[in-house]
Amino acid sequence: MSNGKIPIIGVGGIITADDGIEKIKNGASLIQIYTGLIFRGAWTCQ
Repeated sequence: MSNGKIPIIGVGGIITADDGIEKIKNGASLIQIYTGLIFRGAWTCQ
């Protein structure tokens, strides 16, 4: 862990809010939702 000194970005396979929450619980300070937008569209990233 970087103790908040280096931002960790959770990427890949984030389709639902639960996917994003899992990344944050595992230490991500930011998440990238590109996968969800490309494969399912903006309406699924709520």
